[in-house]
Amino acid sequence: FSNENNLSEESNNSNSATQPEEIGVIKNNTNDSTVEVLAKIDPSGQDQVIKKNNENSTNNETTIYVNEAKPQEVYQRAYNLLSKGEYAAAETAFKSFIKKFPENSLSSNAYYWLGETFYVRQNYQLAAYNFANGYKNFPKGAKAADQLLKLGISLHALKKNSEACTTFSKLSQEFSELPQRIEKRAQTYSNKLECAISVD
Repeated sequence: FSNENNLSEESNNSNSATQPEEIGVIKNNTNDSTVEVLAKIDPSGQDQVIKKNNENSTNNETTIYVNEAKPQEVYQRAYNLLSKGEYAAAETAFKSFIKKFPENSLSSNAYYWLGETFYVRQNYQLAAYNFANGYKNFPKGAKAADQLLKLGISLHALKKNSEACTTFSKLSQEFSELPQRIEKRAQTYSNKLECAISVD
């Protein structure tokens, strides 16, 4: 999704009767492109309006809503927050995406990156929960193998080594042809944990 700066032309045509969920992305009225992403999204997970407040100028003040944009645009904004290291903001954004587009194929990726927002902050319990949920909901999704790998690693971090071994075993059973990066990491952890069934 390299077209992250191209906002939907339909963004102003949506008049939903339901209360829209807000995501903290700023849209510049002059050129209709995303110009700034703010991290000040409530870390408790509550969605809130994010506005750019300039004391001397208000012409750029606007908010873009989840249900005014296409799924890939909303996903890209969430990913941009993650790539900037704004993990609490990314957590909220990915949760909003999953809630708004639960059946979208990108939700497999969203669950994975949501898990990553917890993993990088060493909240392995919630990381494991979201990696597991992502795999459960999208067992054939684009990130399914990655989710099992990171689920196993998160379980290891929680000192649940038996469950971690089971996860690595399932990874090798479910995916006969794993990308080398996943296969190598799974094998490394399986060896480290001395799992009875190693990853082939």
